[in-house]
Amino acid sequence: MWYRSLLSGDEAEAYDGIRDGVLSLEREIRIPRMEYRTAADILAKVKLDDPGIFWVRGHSVSFRAGAEHMNLSPEYIFPVKQIPEMRKQLGTRLDRLLRPAYDLDPVRAVGFVRSFIFNNVKYEKVGKSYSHEIYGILSHGIGVCEGIAKTVKLMLDRLSVGSVVAVGSENDENIRHAWNLIELHGRMRHYDMTYDLSRMNAGLKPVYAGMTDDMIYKDHNRPLYELPECR
Repeated sequence: MWYRSLLSGDEAEAYDGIRDGVLSLEREIRIPRMEYRTAADILAKVKLDDPGIFWVRGHSVSFRAGAEHMNLSPEYIFPVKQIPEMRKQLGTRLDRLLRPAYDLDPVRAVGFVRSFIFNNVKYEKVGKSYSHEIYGILSHGIGVCEGIAKTVKLMLDRLSVGSVVAVGSENDENIRHAWNLIELHGRMRHYDMTYDLSRMNAGLKPVYAGMTDDMIYKDHNRPLYELPECR
């Protein structure tokens, strides 16, 4: 849980409360009072650390004047009654997909995940909230960079390979972009499977793998949140 490790005090308490609350499908979650933007960032970090949480889109907050706590109300993408069965179905599908990879060493496990993305996923903006989540990738084979990066992390988590979802933007445009940091041989490196998927669709070789900070930030802006160094 990379982003959780960076928090302390009220922010850590809010993170834990939000994570427990959305996993329990609560309608209201009591957390320390803080700025709306801060709470939004913490919810985003919960979802980046645990991409299996695919059913939350946004939130609202309410509080009483002078109160030390506030209520955060998650905005669920799907009907709450359907979410447990959806989670079960996705878990079953993920286990089936990863069965051939459970005994692979980390390098080959990363290769397995890259092959899955390149051969089974179509980058597509469908105007659906789930295109930013693992649900779009694993259930429909479509999604945008955030959904791809989250799926990569989820698969690597199951294969016991350390990874982080990075969120930043592209250098030439103020467009949100997501990719991964993956740990191999004790070192973190950048992998942008969305960029490589686009390159392969254009008949080009994938090159956004095993990159250092100096390499990736030639055409990626610095991320919104702190990341491990990739030297």
